[in-house]
Amino acid sequence: MVDGVAGAPLADELTLKRPFWRSEVVDARLRDAFQGETVQPAAVILSALVGEDPSGDPELSDMVSCRLMLAAIRLSGGDLKQLALWVEAARHDPSDLIAAAEYRRQLHGEGPSAFQTDLAEYLVWVSGETAPSRAH
Repeated sequence: MVDGVAGAPLADELTLKRPFWRSEVVDARLRDAFQGETVQPAAVILSALVGEDPSGDPELSDMVSCRLMLAAIRLSGGDLKQLALWVEAARHDPSDLIAAAEYRRQLHGEGPSAFQTDLAEYLVWVSGETAPSRAH
């Protein structure tokens, strides 16, 4: 398990996740989820999520784009059609993509431990400690 997850306060959640919202991590998870000839088309699909943050901060814009890309990869299950559907959904409402990828148990009301379980599973997946989750 990733260090610092058990009992992590809500305020620390983004502090734990933020270091993974980088292009190197996106590339690694992309190559975990998609194989061979599907890597390039998946990268093209994900490029639709690149955008500027309204604040004009390029670093924040990159971080937001990477977070969205990681969420789409995670939810795609390695399927290009699913990836395209999630990217399109994110273009309409990015919070739907983030919620589905990072807060699945909480969305389904799975009890008081749902936050910690969602956080731990996300951190393990995004860090590459195990095979990509097929979260849906």
